[in-house]
Amino acid sequence: MITSLMDLFTDTYTNIGAQSDLDGYEVTKAFTDTFATIQAGWGESVTQNIRQAYPSVASPFSEEIGDADPEAMALVWGTAAHALDYDDVHTTSVTHPSAVIVPAIESIVLSENLSRDRVYRAYLLGLAINIAVGDALGFDHYIKGWHATSTIGPLSSVAAVSYLMDLDEHNFRSAISLAAAQAGGMQRNFGKMAKPVQAGLAASAGVRAARLAANGINAASDAFGEKGFIDLYSGSTPGKKPSEIIMVLDASTLSRKLYPCCYLAHRPIIAALKARKEIDLDVLTDPSVTVDVRVPFGGTRPLRVLVPNTGLEGKFSGPYTVAVALTDGQVNLRAFEDESVRRFDLQDLSRRITLVEDDLNGSLPEGINHGTVSLFIKRGSKILSLSEIEHFPGSPQQPITNLELETKTKDCVDHALRIDGVSINADELLKQAANCVPMN
Repeated sequence: MITSLMDLFTDTYTNIGAQSDLDGYEVTKAFTDTFATIQAGWGESVTQNIRQAYPSVASPFSEEIGDADPEAMALVWGTAAHALDYDDVHTTSVTHPSAVIVPAIESIVLSENLSRDRVYRAYLLGLAINIAVGDALGFDHYIKGWHATSTIGPLSSVAAVSYLMDLDEHNFRSAISLAAAQAGGMQRNFGKMAKPVQAGLAASAGVRAARLAANGINAASDAFGEKGFIDLYSGSTPGKKPSEIIMVLDASTLSRKLYPCCYLAHRPIIAALKARKEIDLDVLTDPSVTVDVRVPFGGTRPLRVLVPNTGLEGKFSGPYTVAVALTDGQVNLRAFEDESVRRFDLQDLSRRITLVEDDLNGSLPEGINHGTVSLFIKRGSKILSLSEIEHFPGSPQQPITNLELETKTKDCVDHALRIDGVSINADELLKQAANCVPMN
């Protein structure tokens, strides 16, 4: 039995090439979803600003990628992928894996002209390590205020890039430790440009670490030993022991977003859409009508904004996202443009919506996918509507359909045209994503 986390990762790294039962179809969906969010995020202010800092980095959809450094490519593309908070989620580790792993993979494949034959295994290896590190850290890591996407992300991206570069075991171990040395990012930055940049930094860190190791920079052979990564980043409630961790080489464990905002707002959104069908919509303009939303423990942590002033802040506002769902009956990218956030009707209703988090009952949960969200529409003490939601939309329990993914892709392309004036065709994007992940 393997009892060391690093030994577990090394064993998976060295043996993944022999596994023939891996699902490349789900990896293609991950690439499609990430390409769509990169396209949508390409014209956003945060991406435009970081492109000014790294002007040689072209869009990953450009016919000519140019001679940009792959670390810079991963940084810019990872930032774009996470710019609109529309990218996929892993609910136990509380991370956005693909916004980190896919840009890292694409940057090294395109800059080094590597074969794509190893891409889907590289992605699954990175995802498996992402999930495993989340299991080892436990939910307390997130509760403490770490942005897990950017603390765990360097480890997932370096694993994927190391596999593509075919590093030997010694260099792989060094690469993991070099990536761990770059882990960081905090929830205090949620609602600010720094949040998507933290995802880009995680992607870039993985590329950097793999390249350093490949060129002879050595590091600790076990990043997870005593006073290593897990000891430093975990909280008071321990996660799983290495002997309890299973390497999950399966992209169907991801949740793919149907709404372009913080994933913890998605169940309240679904509850609001359900309630909308049961009420006279005129009651929403009644100043005596209020909306109370009860969410499970941990369910309000990233929803830091009460009444937003910008589209970016709106993505982390529970009251605003519920107000949009109740008022408009849909929550798409247009809802998070600045002019939409400042609408009087949405601002007014947002001020009458309250999210209340349940107290912790028993042991700390594993991730965010637990409990039930309850939404009450009330006039005084009278309940006008009650709706309850258990599963996250787009989660493994309620997976995104092909039609929903195509609709999301079109939403992303339309947003890019509206904001940036340029976009790849939706059908071409779907085709390009499929071509990036050959299965053999």
